Amino acid sequence: MEEISLSSSVDEKDLEAILAFIPRLQEIIPDKVVIESPGRVLEQDGNNLVLAMHGNYHPLVEEFQQALYRHRFIRDYDWGKWTPQAKAIYNDQKRLGRASMTTCLKLLTLHIRKDRFVEGHFAAMLTSGHIITVLRRMEQLSCGVSPATSSEEAPLHINLEHDFYESKPSQIERYAPRLSNPESVQLCLKILCNAWFEYLQHYTERTYELFQKPECPWESTERAIVSTLAAAIMRNLPGSIVIEESRVIKPGEKMVEGAKKTSDRGRCDLWASVPKLKSNFPFFNFYLEAKRSLRPKSSKALEKHLLSKYGISKLFRDVMKSNPKTLTQRSAYRNDKGRKHEHYIIGLLVTPLAPGHRDIEKIKEILKRVFESTNKLYVRTKETGTDFHDDRRHMARYPTVALILFDPKDERPGMIASFTVLGSTNSLSASGAAKQKSK
Repeated sequence: MEEISLSSSVDEKDLEAILAFIPRLQEIIPDKVVIESPGRVLEQDGNNLVLAMHGNYHPLVEEFQQALYRHRFIRDYDWGKWTPQAKAIYNDQKRLGRASMTTCLKLLTLHIRKDRFVEGHFAAMLTSGHIITVLRRMEQLSCGVSPATSSEEAPLHINLEHDFYESKPSQIERYAPRLSNPESVQLCLKILCNAWFEYLQHYTERTYELFQKPECPWESTERAIVSTLAAAIMRNLPGSIVIEESRVIKPGEKMVEGAKKTSDRGRCDLWASVPKLKSNFPFFNFYLEAKRSLRPKSSKALEKHLLSKYGISKLFRDVMKSNPKTLTQRSAYRNDKGRKHEHYIIGLLVTPLAPGHRDIEKIKEILKRVFESTNKLYVRTKETGTDFHDDRRHMARYPTVALILFDPKDERPGMIASFTVLGSTNSLSASGAAKQKSK
């Protein structure tokens, strides 16, 4: 029998002939699709039984199968490789409702071909109503649609999975975190990450419904990443307030005076105030600056990248834009009289993960070496100008929580989003809290 290419158009009369089977097939679904099951007793001689190896379909089913061949609906393609996509469509009726004519042809071909190797498969697809749904979708598309115009397959819907990494404080006293309550801050960051993960799952689902292709913000820009984080806070953490591209004062002589001119102010990617994440935290307030790596990294290249001048050093260089003379953990915005409040300074570093590189334990070990050891930072000071100055810091002093997000099917890049607390107002620092206690 002649093999028909997927790119060949569907003849209108052929389509009408196949769609005419819908009411007839519905008359035999579900109970009459199989009229004789395999394993039935054909003969019995004493204790000896002769069983039927094969079952028999209703004559209408065989007529329908022959019609699919005759009307050129069985197409030539590697249906075995396409089986995971077919399973995904079977399990997601919404996706089938958006299927192209090509996808419908591929589904019918796969179910017919697979029945040769798995007896009863086609009957199961008929009985479940799946074949009828495919035909109904073809009926919706029956306006002379050519598979060549809609042959691009929508990628599989992403069911995101995630894990967390939390840095541990150093046992060496001089490397202790400078915050008064690092464990509580990390718990707040973990709640924040959970809220973001839930929103990202929702975001990929909705963009899939809209565009037949899920969008992953971590493959986009820093602005897109921050926008989804802001939306997650508002959606999942009631009572929160956020502002993107928040105006902040620049350092200098006019800092304390209010910086009224536009030229006296810069921008911060995100400012947020989240209430009651913990009993001892009436508000979790923070300024956040985000940085994103340009290309997805393999687990093999991850550590080298994070410790390069384009990794965690970028977060510290951002902080030094507000504190150009030195690398300090005191917030540069602590003296802004118009926005006087306790807050943290957080650096968000988003590193896309190349598909196929989701060894979570290996990734956690890498993050441990990066965020719990003394590492060299590539920063710039007022004195060095555009040249990099090496500054060694023990990263355990900067509490970090990382959201590790990945596609379990390894079809799209994953993401490591590390939230590192780089500073705070004086009252939230360890030394500031100690002073308040002594009063």
